[in-house]
Amino acid sequence: SGDFQIFNSAESDPNFVIDDSGNVGIGTENPGRHLHISSSGVTRLAIDGASGSNARLHFNEGRVDTWNIGLNASDSTFNIYDSVNSKTPFRVHQGTSNNVLVVSGGRVGIGTASPDSSDESLHVEGSKVRVKMGSDSLDMQPLSSDYADHPYFEIKDFSGSRAAFFGGGESGSYTHLYTAEGTNLAIASAGANV
Repeated sequence: SGDFQIFNSAESDPNFVIDDSGNVGIGTENPGRHLHISSSGVTRLAIDGASGSNARLHFNEGRVDTWNIGLNASDSTFNIYDSVNSKTPFRVHQGTSNNVLVVSGGRVGIGTASPDSSDESLHVEGSKVRVKMGSDSLDMQPLSSDYADHPYFEIKDFSGSRAAFFGGGESGSYTHLYTAEGTNLAIASAGANV
């Protein structure tokens, strides 16, 4: 064939191949793609930027840079960057915990490697869950050690002060609705007493 091959003098198989179609093989003499990297063990590709410089992989369409992924050196994050609109829709920060975000069987786990059961689309573990809507927020968290096993939803006003909260009572025996002034409504689980 018309392949271009480079051999290690101690081996019979080529280390580097350019075949008739222009495909490049590293560790394989039969590249199946434009670039095909293979080895007999763990195979890794390193993209190494200089200190303080990005290290990224770009995806072009018709020679136009469309998407790129990789290291953003300014904040040491891994991100997916939309080059067309100059936006970063996905960013991952360095951290000391594994399993920050897991997708398994159509379920999403945040803070857990094993999202519970097939009927849970979203499983979040942590000390607080916050949904931010403009200046207001909806928090779910234990409000005191007395109710550590019974998280409350907490609603805050634009100033960040608690406006209201609701959730289960001790031992899950009733449901509370509070405002900043105190208990306004309690519903017992037995007999639907109010």
